[in-house]
Amino acid sequence: MALAKRAKILSEKQEQSALRYVAQNSRYIQRDTVIFLLSTKAGLRAKEISCLTWSMITDAQRHLSDRISLENKAAKGRSGGRSIPMNEQLKSALIALMAAEPTSVHPDNPV
Repeated sequence: MALAKRAKILSEKQEQSALRYVAQNSRYIQRDTVIFLLSTKAGLRAKEISCLTWSMITDAQRHLSDRISLENKAAKGRSGGRSIPMNEQLKSALIALMAAEPTSVHPDNPV
């Protein structure tokens, strides 16, 4: 029987180093910061990040929600999806992304 692989946990120093690298070397700082935080703070898988739409993180008035509501099509597996609490650092990064690209914030658009 194969043992399940456990996710690697980054230390606070490693997270800050990665965020500093993104801020200094990325062409799309807000987007890349959000992608990194979706992985580290929300625990999303690569497929979940790529399938995430604004409707999964905003309410009807396009305000950020306190939860990420992954739909079946984005979540691993065939049923259920999942709901993840929104981390404050991630929420701040999403607000910055929304301010930087307000025209892309549409329910069907990818984050």
